[in-house]
Amino acid sequence: MLESMYPGGLVHIGAILYLVCFAFRDQIWLRSFAILGDLFYAAYYFLAAEQPLWEAIFWNIPNIAINVFMIYLILHDKKMPQLKEHELLLFRKLARLTPGQFKKLLKGTAWQKSAEPVTLTEEGKKPANLFFVLQGDVSMEKQGARRGIPTNTFIGEVAYLQEGPASARVDVSGESVIAKWPHDFLKKLFEKDEALKSAFTSMMATDLASKLNER
Repeated sequence: MLESMYPGGLVHIGAILYLVCFAFRDQIWLRSFAILGDLFYAAYYFLAAEQPLWEAIFWNIPNIAINVFMIYLILHDKKMPQLKEHELLLFRKLARLTPGQFKKLLKGTAWQKSAEPVTLTEEGKKPANLFFVLQGDVSMEKQGARRGIPTNTFIGEVAYLQEGPASARVDVSGESVIAKWPHDFLKKLFEKDEALKSAFTSMMATDLASKLNER
């Protein structure tokens, strides 16, 4: 009985593996089962006839190679590079970004560290950068009224989102650690990666809403 099913059973197994692969949302599992399906198909093409069906086997090879390469790219994208302490802290604060998205963002990140007070934005003036304060005492002055705001916050997000002037003056005092991104860099980055843009702007919106609730 088993002999009567062989090698025909190989094509059935390959088809089942292909059907199973489409049940996965995870690209690693999806592509892994697709590779297994292709291998069983290739085995069937090799054994089903008196002579191997080389043409069919040949066209299985690109499918397998593409999926193997894509798995490599996905794993490489998920791999986190060696990060400095302040870079790791920023990654933890920008928790909605994947490691791959954070690596892209990190390429254009400049760091500003100071023991002296620094002014990040001026009310009514359009800033060239978006900031994220990781360390330091943050205060905001708007229409003559000054108040403190928590650290670990975006600064200049209103100006960035509206492409206009800053809504307030923001100063950071004490030992400060600040990440900043030029608007031009973010614009070019987000044009290439819509998912990154969505995740990043969502975090800015959440941060802005929390500031408004504290008023």
